[in-house]
Amino acid sequence: RDCGSGRVDRARVKALAWARGLRQRVERDGKSLDELAREDGCSRPYVSSMIRLAYLAPCITQSILQGTQPARLTLADLMQRDIPSHCAEQRRAFVERAP
Repeated sequence: RDCGSGRVDRARVKALAWARGLRQRVERDGKSLDELAREDGCSRPYVSSMIRLAYLAPCITQSILQGTQPARLTLADLMQRDIPSHCAEQRRAFVERAP
C-alpha cells in the first residue's frame, strides 16, 4: 500500500475544510455555486471542483487529516477527477488503484 509519510498536508486539510464549508452554505443557506463563487472571489468552476471534496468517503477524509493518504493522492488529482458516490468505489479509485 502506497501510504503517505505521516505528514499532514496543510493545503489538503484547508481544501477539505473549505469544501465542507461550501457544502454547508449550499445545504443550510440554499446558496448557488454562482453565489458562493461571487462571495468567495473565485470562479464557479473552481467552486464546483472544490465542493466535491466535501463528498469524499470518511476513510479518505480521515487519511488526509492524519497524513496517511497515498502519496499519489494529490489535491490536484482530487479536484480534477470525478468522485464516485459510493465509498467502496472511492477507495478503489483513489486508494487502491495501481500506481
